Amino acid sequence: MKQVTLLIILSIQISFQIKSSAQCIADAGADTIVCLDFNYEPITIGGHPSASGGSGVYRYEWKTLTPYGFFQNITASEILDDTTESNPKIINLVTSEYLHFILNVTDSKGHFCTDTVMVVIDGWLSDLGDDRVYIMEGDTVQLSSGIGSSFPPFSYHWEPDYNLSNQNIETPFAWPDTSIAYTCVVTDSLGCAVEDQDHFEVFVTPIGIHTITYLKQNIFINPNLVSDQAILRFDNPNFLECQMIIVNDLGTIINQSKIWQNFFEIGKLPMQPGIFFCFISQNRKPVSSIKFVKE
Repeated sequence: MKQVTLLIILSIQISFQIKSSAQCIADAGADTIVCLDFNYEPITIGGHPSASGGSGVYRYEWKTLTPYGFFQNITASEILDDTTESNPKIINLVTSEYLHFILNVTDSKGHFCTDTVMVVIDGWLSDLGDDRVYIMEGDTVQLSSGIGSSFPPFSYHWEPDYNLSNQNIETPFAWPDTSIAYTCVVTDSLGCAVEDQDHFEVFVTPIGIHTITYLKQNIFINPNLVSDQAILRFDNPNFLECQMIIVNDLGTIINQSKIWQNFFEIGKLPMQPGIFFCFISQNRKPVSSIKFVKE
């Protein structure tokens, strides 16, 4: 009786192992949205692992049916670094926003399984417009981000919120009383967000002050709401010696420095929060000036 019972158990175990070994499961990974900024990093696709079950060593084959133009398709070998790897990388972006990949897996006994994955490439485009304007104090200028993707509608957020009509629309009006750089973060319908790399720079000439044309230099602080990382930049192509004086709104001199470059780490100066004025001169002749706010 014991021998009969043992044979039945062994028969069930062998039958189960044969059926289990025949099950090949492919996993091409979850459908995903790839948010691209202006610095692309290769994307890895496939599951973890990309194949299971079956028996022996797996053989992988990636394919795609991505349209390119009207009469041809892009092949997987033109997009992936290796179509025979379990987890290849997308190294070549094509014009299509939708990449449909097919993963075919074959084990050492010839068992075959397949799976698919959709990768949505959410890229951004930027125009080549001039994002630098010059106004008189009291004038108004309309801002524009100049970037977008293939997945509208978009939401916008401008910083800093300084003399803006609305910081959450595409083209707000601004009337700054000092030179400033506005930055816009745009988010599309897929939830991908990108910051416009071209800051919208507004240079303001104060009313009642004659525009200084000696050397025709521009002065600029980014960010204008000065923090510890703020940098003052101005035109000094020949790296000549310049003198910088910073005074507060009471006229007290806070700092005097000599500059030989075209930038100065103004955020590192020991200043209390408040309003300040910076004056740049060269050989005792005024070059430019700017008003700024310390956080």
